[in-house]
Amino acid sequence: MASNISNILNNKLRMTGMSTGLDVEGMVQKLMSVERAKVDKVKQQKQLKEWQRDDYRSVTNLLRGFRDEYFDVLKPSTNFRSEGAFTATGATSSKPEILTATAGSGAVPGTYSIVVNSLATNAIKNGSTGISRGYNGITGSGTVDMTAMRQGKEFTITLDGIRKTIILDKDYSAYSEQTFATNNADPTLATDGLQKLLNDAFGKGKITVTGNNAGHTLTFRPATSSSTVSVSDSTNTYVASMGFASGQGNSVTSSSDITDFSGGNFTVQIDSGAEVNLTVASGATDTNSLLNNINAALVGAGLDINLQAVKDPDDPERIKFISIDTSRKVTIKAGTTNDLLAKAKVGSSVINPLSGTIDYSVSDIGKSFKISTYNPATSTKNTYTIDLQYNYTSDASTDANGRTLSQEIQQQLSAQGAAGFTVSISGGKLNITNTSGREIKLENGDAGLKEELGFASSQDSINRIGLGETLESLSTLNAAQAGLATPFNFGTDTKLTFRINTVTFSVDKSETLGSVIEKINNSEAGVKLRYDSLNDKFIMESKTTGASSVIDNTNNPDDAADNFFTALGIKTTAQETGGEPVRGTDASITLDSTNDGVDNGTLVTRSTNDFTASGLSISLKSFDAALTKVTVNVNANADDLVAKIKNFVNKYNEVVDTINKKLTDKRERAYQPLTDEQRDSMKEDDIKKWEEKAKTGLLRGDSILSSVADSMRKALYDNIYTDSADESSKLPQTLASIGITTSSYYQDRGKLVIDETKLRDAIAKTPDKVSQLFTKDDSGISYTDALNDKAKRAERYKESGLAQRLYDIIQDAIRTTRNNEGQKGALLEKAGMIGDISEFTSLLYKEIDQDNKKIDDINDRLIDKENKYYIKFSNLERMLSQMNAQGGWFAAQAGQ
Repeated sequence: MASNISNILNNKLRMTGMSTGLDVEGMVQKLMSVERAKVDKVKQQKQLKEWQRDDYRSVTNLLRGFRDEYFDVLKPSTNFRSEGAFTATGATSSKPEILTATAGSGAVPGTYSIVVNSLATNAIKNGSTGISRGYNGITGSGTVDMTAMRQGKEFTITLDGIRKTIILDKDYSAYSEQTFATNNADPTLATDGLQKLLNDAFGKGKITVTGNNAGHTLTFRPATSSSTVSVSDSTNTYVASMGFASGQGNSVTSSSDITDFSGGNFTVQIDSGAEVNLTVASGATDTNSLLNNINAALVGAGLDINLQAVKDPDDPERIKFISIDTSRKVTIKAGTTNDLLAKAKVGSSVINPLSGTIDYSVSDIGKSFKISTYNPATSTKNTYTIDLQYNYTSDASTDANGRTLSQEIQQQLSAQGAAGFTVSISGGKLNITNTSGREIKLENGDAGLKEELGFASSQDSINRIGLGETLESLSTLNAAQAGLATPFNFGTDTKLTFRINTVTFSVDKSETLGSVIEKINNSEAGVKLRYDSLNDKFIMESKTTGASSVIDNTNNPDDAADNFFTALGIKTTAQETGGEPVRGTDASITLDSTNDGVDNGTLVTRSTNDFTASGLSISLKSFDAALTKVTVNVNANADDLVAKIKNFVNKYNEVVDTINKKLTDKRERAYQPLTDEQRDSMKEDDIKKWEEKAKTGLLRGDSILSSVADSMRKALYDNIYTDSADESSKLPQTLASIGITTSSYYQDRGKLVIDETKLRDAIAKTPDKVSQLFTKDDSGISYTDALNDKAKRAERYKESGLAQRLYDIIQDAIRTTRNNEGQKGALLEKAGMIGDISEFTSLLYKEIDQDNKKIDDINDRLIDKENKYYIKFSNLERMLSQMNAQGGWFAAQAGQ
């Protein structure tokens, strides 16, 4: 790495020593070496601070990991501030399908007998079934267009989520609607018409179709009332079978409006010929003048027979490039300088010939596609529909009229007045050429027969109500369509008003049923309304369980015409038995501990099916009156808790050991951060070993880490008073009382050791004391409240267990929130944390930033000094050059 100031910062090409023969570069660098040492010194100071910052952050991350693993409320099984982490018992249910139970820290080992009397339930109202008007099937709102029912035409029908495409197997255009539906009185025996096609698709008897000659309609009915059936268009992808993409054409268009008309360069390539670079003149002020300049450039290059620029008919502020001869490939590329295509918002593009490889395996019968054209000369658009009625199997295959596929397309274009097109097929490729400068696009044709079958495009053709329909449309649709059997009655206004649990709703007929349901479910009424499409009914239930859950609903009591609930098939409160609101039920169990040998079961009622009783977390699953009793066995199980406490101690020891090592490591002052010159002269392994030495002891005796370590040790030693009924509870408790003590080895510096036998004994005899030793929190003062009040902090510490105390100590060091003085945790104030604002506001960040500025200032001064040295040597060169010239002149005069 170059280190001299001239190369790093001034980087000038100098010709030195021409007259004197002196090594000016070397002399200047030696003169500057002492000066550069000032920069190196500041860089070393900066590097030490960066290493210190990283050391602090490693401790921050270690403490965060300890806190997140053992003091996080989102991890109840390992949160040592919660009693749930100290469960030393296990519970098993004799009938887990009826109830399950988990033993908490207060559960006493033994056998519990539980009788489930009832489950907690929601208040619920089931509406009547069959509320849709189209419950028994769907009928088109319009008339059937039998002339469209030709062979190959298709539509899609869906039965209970199973989607099938129905393709007409012959020409039915001369049939009546009834005969088209089926020619047989028994639908299951149909040998012709739609019924046979439906039987083939779904199986006999699944869907029945009937035709009405008088009304010119078709009706599709599912076999069961719980089924749903819908009619929709199929997807037309015929263009792909001819080797084209739908929308493929002979043009490219600007992606957005043009704002820069200043001209520029671009290149054009025809087929695989040479690229021609074009320059479009500047001076244009609008789209029209830019088009004139582009086309002038094309004419000048002789490319106007291949390419033309025209105004986009759909957006006059955009342009199109149209390939004139659609049998040629035209490639447009950006200019190497002053790119016109970027200004025209086009980008490099390829306009491929209108030639595609035909897939003859796809039947052509009933298939259609469109050819759309735009003539820029006359600004006219035309669309021609090609409708095929014969299956062409090769280039030479001919229909009943003796025409090949290309000839049939050509014939249909001519019949529709399309001029200037040539359609040909060669080697399985379909070619459509036009040399008249028109834009041509190939697009898929009619997507299917939905509208021709009488189902309007806007009709929700399904035999159930649609939640996306407005209240008005559900009430006023054609009687043959799905809607509400009992329509909403809006009376003289456009609104419906109703009430649920004291909350009044007013909805307009223009709102969708789905939005009304969402409004109810998000309200303070405390209920959920949903539509069961399987049974075609509405269900309303309370969001909570228990006897306090209620549904009290009514139509507008001030306007008898409003019938919201009546239309949905849901009873109002007045229609319920006794005119009373519907309520939920409480969970009820009889709980008896068989440990005392006395049958004295206690009745327990709760509003939910998940609750705690006698230290057991009980979850009711089902109710069976025939099952009179469930037995729950609670067994002492200290293994898990012992393992959990061991892991906690190991993590604590890891934290203590890491902090102690940083506090006691000796500083290797002989190993300073390497300068650039030193690094350049060393191998990678040597650099790594050197820096390992240079990084040690940077936090030796650090006051912040010492405070954390001392506070954590003090928290272990200080007494904790746990609550219990026995007399011994009045004595202070410590970790030593449960077999956890400080190591007797001085070099361990406060690490913990466990007497497992004593720990297991404490867990077995006084599990509540073990729990309280860690989890006690009797002050009622939160960490946030105590943060800015020393008296509250002292009270919180006194009334807290070990885990609460350690949590507070760690938070003091790594807290991301601020106290009243605007300060975060001590480590974040000192070194910051990545991802937090302290990363850029910490003390070390500011010191490092000052060092960077100091380095820049020194470098600026060094550049000035180096330049002065070069100026002096330059003057010396000049004077010596003058002296040499004078000496030469005198010598010449003497020679004469």
